[in-house]
Amino acid sequence: MATDTLERVLESQFNNYLREKGLDPDKMTKEEKEKYKKSYKDEAYPGLDTDLSEIASMMTAPDPGAALGAKAVVAAGLPQIKPTEKPDNGISKLIGGCDPGWVSSTMTGNSSTIFCYKVVDGLFTNAEAKAYCQSKQSVLLEFDSINEVEDFVMLLYDEHLPMNKNIKAVWLGIHYSESFGFRFSSNLMDPMKVLVMEGERKKSMNCAQYSLKDSKLVPVHCEEKGIAICTKTSDFTREQLMEQSLKRSKREVKAPKFDIFLNPTKKAEQRELEIKLSKKYRDTFGAMNLTHSFPSIFEMLWHSINPCFDIKEWTSDYRDEKSTIKRCWWKGVPINCTAIFKTNPTDRGMCCTFNAKAADQVYRETIFAQSVARLQRMNVNNSFEEANLPNGFLTGKEPRPEIGKNRGLTLIIDSHANIVSPGTVADDFEGFLSLVSSSEKFPSLTEKGFVVRPGHENLVGMTAVDTIADEAIRNVNSSKRNCYFNDEYQLEMYKKYSQSGCVFECLLKFGRTIPGLQGCTPWFYPSLNTNMCDPWQTNEFIRKIFGGDAGEQCGHCLPDCVSTIYSSSVSATPLRRCDTKNIGMSTLCKFTDDLPHPRVWSEQVVNEYKRAYPGEPLPDFIKEYAVKSARRQFINPEKLRKEAVFEELYEDEKSATYNAFEKDIAVVHFFFQEPTVFQYRRSLRMTWVDFVGQIGGVLGLCIGFSLLSGVEIIYWFTLRLSHRICCSREEEPVKRVLPYGMDTASSSS
Repeated sequence: MATDTLERVLESQFNNYLREKGLDPDKMTKEEKEKYKKSYKDEAYPGLDTDLSEIASMMTAPDPGAALGAKAVVAAGLPQIKPTEKPDNGISKLIGGCDPGWVSSTMTGNSSTIFCYKVVDGLFTNAEAKAYCQSKQSVLLEFDSINEVEDFVMLLYDEHLPMNKNIKAVWLGIHYSESFGFRFSSNLMDPMKVLVMEGERKKSMNCAQYSLKDSKLVPVHCEEKGIAICTKTSDFTREQLMEQSLKRSKREVKAPKFDIFLNPTKKAEQRELEIKLSKKYRDTFGAMNLTHSFPSIFEMLWHSINPCFDIKEWTSDYRDEKSTIKRCWWKGVPINCTAIFKTNPTDRGMCCTFNAKAADQVYRETIFAQSVARLQRMNVNNSFEEANLPNGFLTGKEPRPEIGKNRGLTLIIDSHANIVSPGTVADDFEGFLSLVSSSEKFPSLTEKGFVVRPGHENLVGMTAVDTIADEAIRNVNSSKRNCYFNDEYQLEMYKKYSQSGCVFECLLKFGRTIPGLQGCTPWFYPSLNTNMCDPWQTNEFIRKIFGGDAGEQCGHCLPDCVSTIYSSSVSATPLRRCDTKNIGMSTLCKFTDDLPHPRVWSEQVVNEYKRAYPGEPLPDFIKEYAVKSARRQFINPEKLRKEAVFEELYEDEKSATYNAFEKDIAVVHFFFQEPTVFQYRRSLRMTWVDFVGQIGGVLGLCIGFSLLSGVEIIYWFTLRLSHRICCSREEEPVKRVLPYGMDTASSSS
């Protein structure tokens, strides 16, 4: 996840919300926008009570438990915080200065006064609660300013004050009079200056409670029973404690941040911190309506990862700023990447896909499919590139496919490791996970993915085996032929059948039946509904479907009758630097071509100008290369002390920076190694014609039997036989008549 990208995404979401309300965000002041932010969050993210960047960080973390561990390390090693600062990762810290058993204000407060709080066990009427607090030289809960209210809310949110979950409100030190209305009993201040009253006060409701849910004043009867929180001021001021802390920090040696993991004596502290963080985030996700928030969260997370190509306003200010795919060549011809690439879901989240169909062509009509299709179109429309194919590609003059690395697909890609957020990477390698597969199949990187190395020119040679099928085999039962055509077996989410899609859909069904997940689906997986998993459910979902016996339940997913199976081999060699041998010659070292930023030679050019003109400003035509330099920082210096675990790695400029062409950027060629492919054909072994011909041949060979003999046999056993039967009845004897005078006896001469 890229944090700075996320901030832009959230701003763009809010601006679109304002436009839907008929407002122009460009003409509104900051104060006017603030009035609409709460209603925007309530509509887009109902139940949200924390920063959206924290939500995105946890949703994109491969393992929420490990991510919390990383946050715990950072939180444990945070330097002394100034009163106006709040930890970006972890729980707020208490400033101290209160008696044992009392909880102080946090270090984020702006008031010089330090307030102390104590939750009293038991239930009290308002009068009993006030009396108890007075016995402890304190007063029942009241506030002097909005800052104190905000600080008190943080104490509750970060669970510094031990409160039962079932408690909805606590007593306020308030009394009501007809002359002045509600007033705090001690400071006599109007509570409406710091709190909003919920509902209307009814007669005899002369007391009030503080709602823990929304920080509102709730009028109640004084005889009701409630929880009491006593408060008093510390004997120390905030400035005194901060000064003492600074003096101590000069004498004390601060342990490294990772000490909390390795030091056996701090295991309990680490565990306690992780439990607090876990509960904090679980409660946050539990309060949110993730089903209702699905479109907004999906859009936020879609853009929070490094984009396939730069998108105006949403992710980038200029082309090549944060795009993963910087330049494309197809069949040796330069082509805009937006014309041939789309962002599509895979089993590893959202990835850039080439030659893949749009979501509305792949998925059935669901909110997930609508969201993917809408964002695909929006990304293309708002890209810095035109999604147009080169001249000739649409008129039948597209170059013919040929073998060789310069006649396939060539890309310049960038991982932008310098903007990746902490706690969002689970791989031990640096590189790009890639896959070569049929466009009809669901992309499964877990099964067949391979790594493309940054800082190298990668050659991905491909071969293919094609399988076709005769229409005649449709008459054979699918279980006997052991395959499905893409229009035979209907899937729930995909419009056409593929074995990979069927298996993945089967795994998703299995995942939704896992106990405790309540039928949810991770945000980046296709789903029929919008029941989205929280980070812990997502981790359990993925762990179960890709491990164990889940795959055994998918035996009904037969192979594809028609398919193309690709095999690939990868080789890589380091990118060459630009020097006298190749300057102006090799692709990356040219000065004139449309190459992406940063350029390989940008750092050398800037250094040469600084060396030639020391102390002088750079010419305008060189400044661009200084801003968009290949020299990048591992961590933003402003966040170094907060985010860096091993600070020694970033002590000097050399160790704190790196060359993008060594760790981020890669050139990759996808190409066919052979001009032909093997093709197999699924067909019937024997048709009826083949059967009759084979039987006739065997009979003719063995007993001289032929078709004419068969006809003759039929003739003799049917027509001839019936004729003889019909004509075989006995006939009367016929008397011979001889010529007159002749005898019947023979006579001799």
